[in-house]
Amino acid sequence: MVGVKIAGICFGVLGLGWAIGPLVQSLANAGPVAAIVDAHATPPVLDTAADDSLRVMSLNVAHSRGLAFHQALLASDAIRGNLDGIAGVIEAARPDVVGLQEFDGVSDWSGRFDHASTLSTAAGLQQFFRGSHGKGWGPVHLDYGTGLLSRETMRHETSQRFETSFRDNKGFVVATIEPKVFDHIAVDVVSVHLDFASGSARARQLRMLEKALATREGPFVVMGDFNCEWGAADCVRDFAQRTGLSTDQATLDVPTFPADGPRHRLDWILVSPQLEIRSLWILNVQVSDHMPVVADIALRVPPSPAALDFHLQPGSDGINHGVDVGIPKDYDGTSIPQGDAPDIGAYEQ
Repeated sequence: MVGVKIAGICFGVLGLGWAIGPLVQSLANAGPVAAIVDAHATPPVLDTAADDSLRVMSLNVAHSRGLAFHQALLASDAIRGNLDGIAGVIEAARPDVVGLQEFDGVSDWSGRFDHASTLSTAAGLQQFFRGSHGKGWGPVHLDYGTGLLSRETMRHETSQRFETSFRDNKGFVVATIEPKVFDHIAVDVVSVHLDFASGSARARQLRMLEKALATREGPFVVMGDFNCEWGAADCVRDFAQRTGLSTDQATLDVPTFPADGPRHRLDWILVSPQLEIRSLWILNVQVSDHMPVVADIALRVPPSPAALDFHLQPGSDGINHGVDVGIPKDYDGTSIPQGDAPDIGAYEQ
């Protein structure tokens, strides 16, 4: 086991990112401290979502290293203990779907056991899917990526790795669920992780994600570690504008990273126009270097038939107060005018 740990550390250094990446990212993200949404008990226990809402959570689990410098420096029991802490946070938040990043399979640097199946069982979310975006080379076996845990049955699961980088490999997974609270309307849920060091790489990765979403019907819930603030050039805000996705505007500046002194908002939950975020929490817990983001999501209520009826009501000031523009009939086929002058609007009274 000692030999495996040493090999894992050496492999990360030689890979120019796997072992020193967390330090580089921490140094790159220096900035002022902002407020936190929820600074209550650890883990915060949330009420159950409303009967018409789907609760989702996004968390970069950092290979289950907690706040340690690197997972390769931890014993397997410590990794398992950190994973138990993550499971406790998930149980307390009561999500229906969880999007996870830096989520490991059997890897030499993080205890050599499958984190996905272990966390699925511990958190009580029996449906899980994990995509492999990063692999080791030589004698060191690594297997990490993004994943989804769900109370709902998942189908059409897909994993996509972004372009290979000398620093790290990122990607996304997507699956379709049919939540009972949405009357079994199909919803595509995405867990994504973007490059931490290069804005141009993030922009390319988001274009790949955008292209992939265009092949699916939606509606969509896109969540993950975007490694950028809302206002960063060609990142989460521009991606949302291009795709019609939205997020909770009241919490744009609330940070999620690093968890032991949050300064930056890197983790996001976005929804397509058919959906709306009713509530959003950022949980003040330190089971990873990122803080979990939790949102209650509902279907937007379609307009009632009465709201779409543009006929004038008796006594309306629009009756006989229009201008003759040469249109002989309204949309019902009624002759114009019916009185002394045309009515205002699309229909004659």
